[in-house]
Amino acid sequence: MKQRNIDCKYAEKLISGYINKKLSLEDKNLLINHIRKCKSCKEELTIQYLVFEGFSDAGESKNYNLINRLEDELKAAEQMLEEKQRRNMFLGCCGVLVLCFIMFVVFVLLV
Repeated sequence: MKQRNIDCKYAEKLISGYINKKLSLEDKNLLINHIRKCKSCKEELTIQYLVFEGFSDAGESKNYNLINRLEDELKAAEQMLEEKQRRNMFLGCCGVLVLCFIMFVVFVLLV
């Protein structure tokens, strides 16, 4: 899969969708790849995440390290995206093998 690069303005638009778990898989992939390279957008994501999660957990007596939680979520999302890419590659290879088999069978029947 060819990786598309996005600019900071587009990445910042994706941040709230990421935090609210409403991003498509493609947009999540774009954002994660961007923030791994862009310190400024990673900081913006971290700030918004801390604010959102801080308010969400305000009434609870949990003692979480929210920065570690964000990093864990990002790693899990990356693993899920990599798994999807591997699965798609495997299915593509299976399709090619099936096509080769069909062509072989047709060739044998014609000879």
